[in-house]
Amino acid sequence: MIRILIALVALGFTVPAHAEDTKPVERRDFDKKTPLDTEFLAVASECCNCQCSMAELVEKRASRQEVKDFAKKMEEDHKAALKDLAATIKDRKVAIVAGTNKKDKERCKEIGKLEGKEFEEAFLKNVVTDHEKAIAMCENQIKNGKDEKVTEFATAAVKKLREHLKDAKKLQS
Repeated sequence: MIRILIALVALGFTVPAHAEDTKPVERRDFDKKTPLDTEFLAVASECCNCQCSMAELVEKRASRQEVKDFAKKMEEDHKAALKDLAATIKDRKVAIVAGTNKKDKERCKEIGKLEGKEFEEAFLKNVVTDHEKAIAMCENQIKNGKDEKVTEFATAAVKKLREHLKDAKKLQS
């Protein structure tokens, strides 16, 4: 019964495909700096899911309210980005699997073992690193992307990512 429930929940988080000849886009390692167009969408989905997973840890592990408030806002923004991403993918013959990859799950698990100040430092360090990479990917999509809709998504996303990066750096100091 639990397996069925987990499977249904997992299916509910996948981005729907609307064509018979839909080809799945393999999720790439987040460290890849130059994904474009369809591959960019797959990596962006993975990044958003990872940040949501990180943010979920904060309520239980962080000690400062401002870190909790930041994480809540970041999670809301990344969930909104996932909805925008789904709208961008909607008319494409592409399927993107939602969720966090194994490497990021392990990273969340390790950070989740920490508490208080140690947790906050590790969380904020990861947010800064991940957002710097995500901003670079968005800027690459904006500069070199061929798909106009994907570039529009990247343009909107990079604004929020810069806000998050600025806030995370402020909280670090």
